[in-house]
Amino acid sequence: MGNGDELFNINYKFVNPRLGANFKINDNSSLFALVAYTHNEPRMRNLYAADDSYFGAEPLFKGRILEDGTKLYDFGNPLVKPESMFDLELGGAYKNDNYSFNINLYWMNYNDELVKSGALDIFGNPIDGNAPHTLHFGLELQASAVILKGNAGNVYVSANATFSKNKIIDYNYITSNGGVISLKDNPISGFPDAMANLQLRYTKNDFYISLLGKFVGSYRTDNYGDFLTTNNILIKDLQVARNIIQIINWILISY
Repeated sequence: MGNGDELFNINYKFVNPRLGANFKINDNSSLFALVAYTHNEPRMRNLYAADDSYFGAEPLFKGRILEDGTKLYDFGNPLVKPESMFDLELGGAYKNDNYSFNINLYWMNYNDELVKSGALDIFGNPIDGNAPHTLHFGLELQASAVILKGNAGNVYVSANATFSKNKIIDYNYITSNGGVISLKDNPISGFPDAMANLQLRYTKNDFYISLLGKFVGSYRTDNYGDFLTTNNILIKDLQVARNIIQIINWILISY
């Protein structure tokens, strides 16, 4: 919104088919499968971070700057596109009165996944970008068991873990002079390869206590992999971008 008027209006229409099947082996065991194709629209901040407009945030739409410095935006042409995903999952489960166990294998093939681009728009603002092709695949485990059950109370333990690979298949970093650096096979920022939770619970009548432990493996906050220490072209280009942002911030603070 701008001064009470509508600034832009982007409409997204998706068809998200999903097909699942569950096969019951017996009263305790089952197998399942899922195939789905889904879309996800960009977040509002991927279009315009209005809360940060005071600090110079600009609408993330294609545009141009006139000779007199006027900025023109094409509000029908956002810089980021919706992402789409093909999801295939296979798994099984076992459950009885004392314990349960679940296993799930997943393979998620993304097109135009929204990731940190490391790029700036034409006005010098950092933006998210669409990675043309990315892949997430892994194994999910979940288990629970009754350790103690009786007059003294009930003790339960439960755990879950995820082991995954999250990598770029096709995505390039474009340098300030138009050079291309392929990020193929680099890990995607924000996705650890391993996560796990362990919970111990004790209950007796209306009394309840729980102890929870969590593990999150290491992960990247960018998509550059080892390039930040090995690729001199990328290092110099990011230093230039950082200097530009510092100059912009200095100008904003000064005024």
